[in-house]
Parts: sequence; C-alpha cells; structure tokens
Amino acid sequence: MASGRTGQEGCQVNVGQMERLASVIAGGTILMTMGGLRSLRGAAATAIGAGLIWRGLSGHCGLYQRLGVDTAEQESSAAAGRMES
Repeated sequence: MASGRTGQEGCQVNVGQMERLASVIAGGTILMTMGGLRSLRGAAATAIGAGLIWRGLSGHCGLYQRLGVDTAEQESSAAAGRMES
C-alpha cells in the first residue's frame, strides 16, 4: 500500500493504515463469500466488496472527503506525538 499524500485534491490519502487493511480484508471476505451469487444481492456484494478493496488500496474515501474526515492525518499526528514523548 502506498503511503503519503498526492498533490491532487481528489485523490488525497485520507484513510489510516489500519483502516485500509481492514477495508481490504472486509472487501475480500465479502467478495469471496457473496460475490459469486447470481442475484441482486450478489451484484450488490460485488460492488461493496470491490469498493472496500479500492478504498483500502488507494487510501482514499470519498465519504470521508465530503465529511472532512482524515484518519490518515490523525494517525500521523498520533505517531508524531508518541515520538516527542
């Protein structure tokens, strides 16, 4: 997973590392368990699972962006605080 921030506003990393890992694991689990269903439920599970994997790999969450949430920055601020102590 790439770390750091990009210069483009739309692709800014705003999801912390642990949350990114959890997103990839949850997305993969959803795809493996329900993604193969040939129904509306299976299509929805595929979309949600793929979205979670994308969120984890890219480190960007559109909802977080709209709400002004940045857990990646909170994580780096906490790490900096631990280093100063």
